[in-house]
Amino acid sequence: MLPFYAMARLTPPRFVLGPRALLALVAALLLGACSLPEGDQSTPEQAYYRLLAVRSSGDVSGLWELLHPEVKSDFERWYAAERLAAHDVRTNYPEADKAAAMAAIADGKRADLASPEALFARVLTSTSVEALGGLDAWSAHARSSDVDEASGRATVKNWGGDDLTFLRGDDGKWYWGLQDVERERLKVARQRAEENLKRVRANLKKLGRQ
Repeated sequence: MLPFYAMARLTPPRFVLGPRALLALVAALLLGACSLPEGDQSTPEQAYYRLLAVRSSGDVSGLWELLHPEVKSDFERWYAAERLAAHDVRTNYPEADKAAAMAAIADGKRADLASPEALFARVLTSTSVEALGGLDAWSAHARSSDVDEASGRATVKNWGGDDLTFLRGDDGKWYWGLQDVERERLKVARQRAEENLKRVRANLKKLGRQ
């Protein structure tokens, strides 16, 4: 039987936007809220401003709704796999080996969150906010918007020198996407969670407990 402690440890994705871009998301409007548009989702640039406005208000649910559906799907699948794995271990695995099994899935801490949105919030709040004192409202203004109409992908650059990715949804609206490296980390976390669930269930099947 494959021991649970051999299961891959899950690694949460990190939103590394760069210190200036992160400040734009965290605190730029505190320095000059009246000078930045509220934004909407009609264009990548407007979606960028909407993202700043929602983040500055501390509205995590609003940020969740601004995520592109494909990004949200990865969070939903990651969360679902961890909840199912934790439930199966807690209810069906032999007591002597539960601790090792739960350790492989972060002791169920992510599984015990209330929703995929709560998982997203935990990842978001884990982002470092060190050395974020240099961006004012002027620097947070969009400088350019590079749109690839064929792929529905856009990069918005601000005057602070950073860029954010936006993706067009099936409804024609523009949504917050992750940078390629962050999207890959999210996919890896989701895949590891799903692989862990498969291992949990394979082990339980060998034990005749499923």
